[in-house]
Amino acid sequence: MMKRKNFAFISVVCFVIGLTFIPAQSPALEKIPPVEIVHGSVGGTWQTISGTIADLINTLYDGHPVSSIPGAGGVGNVSRLGEGKSDIGMSYAPFLKAGVNGMDPYKKKYPELRSIGALISNQMHIVVTEESGIKTIADIKARKIGVKIGTGPMGSTEEFTMMLVLKYEGISQGDIKSWGGRIDLQGTAQRVDAWSDRHIDMINFFINAPAASVTELMTVRPGKVLSLPESIRKKLAEDWGYVLSPIPANSYPKQTAAVDTVGLPIILFTTDKVSESFVYNMTKVIAENKERLKGAHPAFKDWEPKSMVNGLAIQVHPGALKYYKEKGWM
Repeated sequence: MMKRKNFAFISVVCFVIGLTFIPAQSPALEKIPPVEIVHGSVGGTWQTISGTIADLINTLYDGHPVSSIPGAGGVGNVSRLGEGKSDIGMSYAPFLKAGVNGMDPYKKKYPELRSIGALISNQMHIVVTEESGIKTIADIKARKIGVKIGTGPMGSTEEFTMMLVLKYEGISQGDIKSWGGRIDLQGTAQRVDAWSDRHIDMINFFINAPAASVTELMTVRPGKVLSLPESIRKKLAEDWGYVLSPIPANSYPKQTAAVDTVGLPIILFTTDKVSESFVYNMTKVIAENKERLKGAHPAFKDWEPKSMVNGLAIQVHPGALKYYKEKGWM
């Protein structure tokens, strides 16, 4: 009888010890290969948002495998992921759709691209100095103004959209040069410095209003945010899928009326090479941490996680789809 009791006691102890050494199922103890999230230029809001998302995901995995690095912008990130050079990217629906279908500005198809979720919307801001005398985009051509423009790097949404605006207004780079102006392709921080140092008269961003960086610019040098003509807004919407997105009155100094411009929601995307479990965890941690995202950008105050399924344009990654179906959002 004693032997049986001892055996039972030893069995219980062994069972408890065995439980201690069962591998944990928590994602926090899981190891995965390094993952890159590519954003835009250094100093932009995408960098802050991307870094916050990377920090959130890293709480789920051992060794902090997820990093946020400068990318090629809304246009360039599409081909970067399509070529297999990074894992997660930030872009906009029109460029993702063009990339999947091999349409302009891409020279080949990237059918492996998959959407994850929509974040906050950004708006086109074109800011000019008061001293330039420019009231509308049309003024540049009508008066042959040698304006010095600071826009984003090659492949950025700023550069792409600015060139479209000029094209639709009938202004070429050659025209601007012949009138004594130029177009500088610069990162966000470089553009801000160039504005402050009076090296440029016009600067543009794709950013959510009200943006503290734009307010600061207009404090350093008085200026105004230009409205886009209805004809250009219509062309951007019809040709590329931009949406009408006015900047509300009083968003910036001396801005007493709404600014008519266009916008696009930021889309987080990946490829079919990234695992379903990782994208599921990523989608979940973003959707369930609105407060942390508000710290990255105040526009997340009005963002609702269920809007992540809106306007994705391309096939949704199975990992994201699994989460959305669980929530009843898709």
